[in-house]
Amino acid sequence: MEQTLRIDGHLYRLLGAAPLSTKSRACYGKRRYTLERVADGSVWESFGARLNPAAELVRRIE
Repeated sequence: MEQTLRIDGHLYRLLGAAPLSTKSRACYGKRRYTLERVADGSVWESFGARLNPAAELVRRIE
C-alpha cells in the first residue's frame, strides 16, 4: 500500500523515512523523509518528527 500526502496542492508519494543522528536532531528534528512528487517524479526531502500538509520540502538534486 502506497502512502501519499498532499503538500501545497501537490501529491507526494512517501519513498522512505530514516532516523537522523543525535547531532542532526537538534537542528532538523527526528527523521528525514524522502518523497516523490507524483506529477513529475522529482525527489524531495522533509525533516521533522512527522509529515503534515504544512511540511517544508527541500528538492533533492541527483
